[in-house]
Amino acid sequence: MPTTTIAGLSHYYDDVGSGEVLVMVHGATGSAHAFEPQYPGLSTRFRVIAPDLRSMGRSEHVTEMPPTAWVDDLGELLDQLGIDAVHVLGNSLGSRIAMRFAINNPQRVRSVVVVNPIIAITPEATERLNASGGDGNRLPPAQQQEMERRHGADWKDVVWNYFNIRNKPELQEFFNLRELVPQIAVPMLIVRTDSTEDLTHPILHTYELRDRVPNSHMAIEPNFGAGGVRIAEDRLNELIFRFHDQVVAVPVG
Repeated sequence: MPTTTIAGLSHYYDDVGSGEVLVMVHGATGSAHAFEPQYPGLSTRFRVIAPDLRSMGRSEHVTEMPPTAWVDDLGELLDQLGIDAVHVLGNSLGSRIAMRFAINNPQRVRSVVVVNPIIAITPEATERLNASGGDGNRLPPAQQQEMERRHGADWKDVVWNYFNIRNKPELQEFFNLRELVPQIAVPMLIVRTDSTEDLTHPILHTYELRDRVPNSHMAIEPNFGAGGVRIAEDRLNELIFRFHDQVVAVPVG
């Protein structure tokens, strides 16, 4: 899959399928690998663009970056590809990037899907996410193997860099979207499992988004996977297709 240069750094992205463009934004210390099981289904209806975020995956790994970098990088990638308007989906950290991109670029976004959304970071989430102290050696062996698959041999640097980047107050302030989400005027689908034990993605954020985003739609799914935070890929594709058929494609008025 292709790479490009953005802000002087190498950026990797997947580009599969054809049709209207669906941008998929992965979560913290993740990569576009997370979406690969969805590509066969989604690519029958969409051109799927899934970048590896700056400092993660197969994109260039950096020790620091401006708080706006992930949003700016996405806009620059679309400019380079000659894409004017997109549907955007984000998971976890990706949900924050997707919403902020829609807020900053209302003319470019046709719809938003957020999975395991976060409006603003909570003290409980910070405590959980900082538990390892940015030390990859403290992660379970299976997770270490997955990190190497996502990021390569220097995966421990990726974990450490993200620990420092996410703890910058200015980054968390940029992605504090509580007062901004009412500006999202396009249809939004909010997807989460029904688990109440996931402190990183508080279930109350799902309901708050539903109440604060004017054209929002919510899907609460039964638990899938460890911790009840993973939604089966085929089910998520089904929800995306239904949302586009019944909401996005239906003219207002």
